Amino acid sequence: ISVMAVVDLSWTTGSSVPAGSPSVEKIYLDSNGITDIETVDALVSQSPNLKELHLDCNKIHSFPARFMFPNTLTVLSVRNNGLTVFPFDALPAGLVSLSIGNNPALLQHKSDALVPISRLCDLQLLFLDGLGISDQVDELFVELRQLHTLDLGHNSLNAVPTSLQHLHNLVTLYLADNQLHHVPDWFTAESFPVLQYLGLTDNHLSRLPSTFGKGMSTLQELRLYNNNLTELPSSFEDELCGLVELHLMNNNILRLPPKIITNLKCLRHLDLRNNWLVEFPVGQQSDTLSVLDLRGNRLRDTLDVSQCAGSLKKLDLRWNKFPGGAGNLKLQR
Repeated sequence: ISVMAVVDLSWTTGSSVPAGSPSVEKIYLDSNGITDIETVDALVSQSPNLKELHLDCNKIHSFPARFMFPNTLTVLSVRNNGLTVFPFDALPAGLVSLSIGNNPALLQHKSDALVPISRLCDLQLLFLDGLGISDQVDELFVELRQLHTLDLGHNSLNAVPTSLQHLHNLVTLYLADNQLHHVPDWFTAESFPVLQYLGLTDNHLSRLPSTFGKGMSTLQELRLYNNNLTELPSSFEDELCGLVELHLMNNNILRLPPKIITNLKCLRHLDLRNNWLVEFPVGQQSDTLSVLDLRGNRLRDTLDVSQCAGSLKKLDLRWNKFPGGAGNLKLQR
C-alpha cells in the first residue's frame, strides 16, 4: 500500500490486515470478525498520517495499554465490538469524532472511565449510546463546547446531564431510551440556540416544563413518542415555529394546544397515533402539512381539516369511532 490514501477492507471477513504506509489517511476495517487488536497495530503504526480509523462491528474486546493512536487521528469508531477495556487516556487531543457506542460491558464497575473524554475539546461528534451510562457524566461535557452531535441514547440515565446546557453548538441531540422522568426547564434557545433535532423517545416523561422549547426556532424535528405525556405546553405552538416533524405516537395525550397546526407554519408531518384524543382543535390552517396521523385515538367530534386540504397528502384515521361515521369528516375546502 504505497500510494493509497484510503484502505477499505470492510466486510471482507478477514482477521488479518496488510501493512500500512505514510500515504494512508483513512482505514475501514468494519465487520471483519477481528478479535485481536494486534492485527491492526502494524497497519496503524505504519500509517503516521492516519486521520480516520473505523473498526465497527468486530469482536475486539480490549485494547492493550501500550496501544498508541496516531496524533494525526481525527475520527475513531469502534462501535459494536464487545469492548471491556479501552485506553481512553491514549486518545489524541485533536480527535473530532469519537464513536464507541453499543459496547455495554465497557463501563461495568468503571463508571468514571469516560472522564478522559472531557479533555477532548475539539470533539464535534460524540456517540456514547448503548454503554449503560447511569451517572458520573454531569461534568463530562463542560469543556466540549464544539460538539454539534451528541448521542446518549439507549443508556440508563435518570436525569439529563446538567453540563449539556453549556453545549451551545449542538445541532443534534439523542436522549432516547433512557430512564428520564422529566426534562429540565433549561431546554430553551438560551442553552441550545442552533439545535435542529431532539430525540426523547422511549423514556418515562409524563409532562414537559412550561418553558420547554422557548425561543427554539431552529428546531426542525422533535421525537417524543413512547412516553407518558398527557398534554403539551403552549410553547409548542408559540415557540417552535421552525418545526417540520413532530412525533408524539404512543403517549396519553388528551388534548392539543388550540392552534398547534396553524401556528407551526413549517410543520409537514404530525404523528399522533395511539393517544387519547377525543377531539381535534377546530379551524386549523396550514399550507405545509402533508401527513396527519391520528390512528388509534378516541375521536368523537367533527374533524375539520378543510383548511389544510391544499397540502395534505395523507390523513390516517383508522381505529377511531366517529358517532356519525364519515359524515363527521370535512375534508374539502
